[in-house]
Amino acid sequence: MAMTRLPLYFRCYTEKKGKKRDKPRLKLEVNQNLVLVLDTETRSDEFQGLVFGSCGVWSFGKLRHFCIFYDDNLSKQDIEKITKIASKRKCELLSRKDFVEQVFIPNVYRVRAICVGFNLPFDLSRLATYCGKSKLQHNGFSLKLSENKSNPRIVIKSLDGKSAFIQFASPSKTETEKKSGTYRGCFVDLKTFIFSLTNESYNLKNALIDFGSPYRKLETDEHGVISKEYVDYNINDTLATHDLYLQAMKRYITYHIRKHESELYSPASIGKSYLEQIGIVPFLKQNPSFSRELLGYVMMTYLGGRTDCMIRKTPTKTSYIDFTSMYPTIYVLLQMDKFLKAKKIIHHKSTKKTQRLLDTITKQDVANKEFWGESVTICKVVPDDDILPARAKYNTQNTTNIGINYQKSLDGTAIWITLHDLIGSKFLSGKTPQILESITFAPEGIQENLKEIEIFEGIIVKPDEDFIQKIIEKRLEIKNNIISLDDSISKLIQNHLKIVANSSSYGIFIQQDIEHPDKNNDVSVYGSDESFETSVERIEKNGTFFNPVMGVFLTSGARLILATAESLVLENNGYMAYCDTDAVFISPKHVQLIQDFFKLLNPYKHDVEMFKIEDYEDENKEKHLADNVWFYGISAKRYVLYGFEDGEIVIYKYSSHGLGHLEGVDHEQWWKDILEVHYHPERKDEIISKYKNRPAISTLRVSTFPIYERFSKLNKGKSYSDSIKPFNFFNMGTATQKDPQTGEPIIPMIPKVDSSKHSQVPYMEFLDHKTGKIYPHEGSLDSKEYWKMLDHVFEDYINHPEAKSNGDIGVLERKHIEIDKNSIKYIGKEANNIEFSMVRGVFAEDNSEYVNEQKKLREIIASLTLENALEIGLDRREFYRLKKKLESDKMIVLRMKILEKLFKKDFSKN
Repeated sequence: MAMTRLPLYFRCYTEKKGKKRDKPRLKLEVNQNLVLVLDTETRSDEFQGLVFGSCGVWSFGKLRHFCIFYDDNLSKQDIEKITKIASKRKCELLSRKDFVEQVFIPNVYRVRAICVGFNLPFDLSRLATYCGKSKLQHNGFSLKLSENKSNPRIVIKSLDGKSAFIQFASPSKTETEKKSGTYRGCFVDLKTFIFSLTNESYNLKNALIDFGSPYRKLETDEHGVISKEYVDYNINDTLATHDLYLQAMKRYITYHIRKHESELYSPASIGKSYLEQIGIVPFLKQNPSFSRELLGYVMMTYLGGRTDCMIRKTPTKTSYIDFTSMYPTIYVLLQMDKFLKAKKIIHHKSTKKTQRLLDTITKQDVANKEFWGESVTICKVVPDDDILPARAKYNTQNTTNIGINYQKSLDGTAIWITLHDLIGSKFLSGKTPQILESITFAPEGIQENLKEIEIFEGIIVKPDEDFIQKIIEKRLEIKNNIISLDDSISKLIQNHLKIVANSSSYGIFIQQDIEHPDKNNDVSVYGSDESFETSVERIEKNGTFFNPVMGVFLTSGARLILATAESLVLENNGYMAYCDTDAVFISPKHVQLIQDFFKLLNPYKHDVEMFKIEDYEDENKEKHLADNVWFYGISAKRYVLYGFEDGEIVIYKYSSHGLGHLEGVDHEQWWKDILEVHYHPERKDEIISKYKNRPAISTLRVSTFPIYERFSKLNKGKSYSDSIKPFNFFNMGTATQKDPQTGEPIIPMIPKVDSSKHSQVPYMEFLDHKTGKIYPHEGSLDSKEYWKMLDHVFEDYINHPEAKSNGDIGVLERKHIEIDKNSIKYIGKEANNIEFSMVRGVFAEDNSEYVNEQKKLREIIASLTLENALEIGLDRREFYRLKKKLESDKMIVLRMKILEKLFKKDFSKN
């Protein structure tokens, strides 16, 4: 039995030292009756500079002003063209500068109109003349639209691929103006607003259809060229965008959301709005004296969802079943609504009682709803070949993943883990873990002044009702026609209730936002049996409804469901090929076993199949059950379900993980080719040849200031209009070479080129994403050597390991991980953009590790020998003085030069 030594990474709880000095944001009233909508058209080259745009201003729903604006540097010939067109359309024509000064700033800033656009960050960045780094928002843009210093800049910070934070910066102000506060503006990006309402990513064309707008997106082939048809295309977009805003607002109003549409960034924003309406007081505000050390123990047990491929690269017949509304259902089973509304969350030691429960529990007890309400317990254990979840860097330098493996402590090092995970270990290993200490949490009382809310007309949730349970039960009543509604309204409300239930039952309770203060901050770090202070560049700020006691058990409860299902199948001579958060791919003959077992867990008053067979759509959009179909898995998140028709492979369902960013790749065909290689290895070279000489290219946006800075060498000496701008697209390759000086991968990036020219990309000059260096240069390889080709990506994809387990082909085995005191590492929230990191990988700076520097310093001094001290430049006198300091419990304070010498060569590792 091979043992593996891996550092294990645990979340911890951190708190900034000193008094909190959050300045309350002065909210200045928005003019709700005034709406400005704009849309821009750009050149089709890589710079995407403004050509022209249009804008309408609506007051009390009536169009009061409409204008066309054009780039300040537009040719005289094009100005004459657009002047004639505007005249015929009876539209005012303005230069970009005059539009900003006479229309945009007066309406959006001075009169406080709502500024609306579809993909608004892009349009606003077309109006700018200069881009700098924002002082208000880390990695955000500061866009200058006007040379008049009394007019504000616009700050835009991309939050993710679907939303951005937009506000006015503070302009130069008189003393009188300073006292009145800064108006930050009201910006509504419809792309974000609609995503918040639907949990779907729309383009303008599809959004107009689905939201019932009478407008339709026009078609044009004349991008970047001024013509009558192209101007009409743009005017239609502006009018359609305004109507889409009105249609979205109708839906927004029916949902009784009390948060302004400009403050909705995702479906979670809507869930938070409802909790705010109920009057929920945030956890730490309601429990200010809750032990921070205990929060450290709780956060240590937070491990997220489970995803595993257990049968690799072996075609296997499976049925794909998923647990109904996993997190909402766990929320109801654990009675988390009582924790949400509790006047106080209390805790008590429960070691003996919990050990007795663990000693006697059976799988049948997990199917008993009574068990769940009493299982909110964390335990301290010394792992002894127990099967437990562990966050580790299994196969890459910087990415951590969750694996379910055997763990054994070599030196008595203990960890905190949830009772759910210990029960799962017992079921999977057949061995009962031994508990050193356990702490059980319970809600006490109920918060005062809670209110009933209306989520939709007639759907009311009272303070004494379980918020999530009520939402799901109402959805079931509508779905089962117990509540009679028009079909279109029925689907709309069902979808909304589903979104609210999912967005309000997990993520918001573990949300921590990354902030980057101007200077390093001292924070207190709380982990397992130790707390320490350290200085960090970024801090974690708790989200509004941060409540780790809730967030931790929602995910551990889901892992227990999966572990129980896996154990049931295995003990009945079945198999589990794959699992992902709320779904399992199991031997078809055991589906009924799982369904019957978990049926008793239904916490709702309506009949619900707790584990149901998933379906898929065929090419005709007809639905079929994914029952008794072929499964082929490569690793976590990389799998395909398929069948055979007339001897041909037919793809039913597949994962796009690791593929979504690649341009020109048909995902379904990609998986079909993988299967063809498996079934016909003799044709491997032939199949792979179709991907040869095709560079692996991704298209991304310039979404942060550091990415924008990478293009500074290409932009140098150019006007803003003729340079790469914020929110432009660019192309990025996959690294094949490393920088000989730093050892970091060289990731090529270039301004976006048309797909028809992709074959020329490897021969173009490019920038290294990491350093901004231009390639090729003297001493470098030819540019082609830095671009990875799709045939190599294809082979790498097939060979991607399931590094969390042992084995390569067939049924994989769990790793056996040894841990000791040096294995435990504390980390904060991973801050990398998932979409972006899929392309360029994850770098060390994307994550934060909290190190007890004082403890580390003591370990180094303790292991230091006189010979070592002399080797690094310390004299005998300094050596003995350092050893003397170990005798005191006081903090060791040393000169920076000595610290640098000690940490530069860490002798404690020898």
